Amino acid sequence: MSIFEGRFAGRTAIVTGGASGLGRAVAARIVQEGGTVAIWDANAEALAASRAEIGAAHVAAIDVTDFAAV
Repeated sequence: MSIFEGRFAGRTAIVTGGASGLGRAVAARIVQEGGTVAIWDANAEALAASRAEIGAAHVAAIDVTDFAAV
């Protein structure tokens, strides 16, 4: 349980780099606090694992440095 339960209720976030490190921690915290998360990362394998563990609503294997892809 988070000390800020429900803080992100009704909100949606896109977290880039969300399959590992700080991005993953941020995505997990948003979900724990009631938000909906889409995670973007270049590592497709890590995305699948993160989606299941975090409970992300959507994942996308994307290189955010490629303007056309975003």
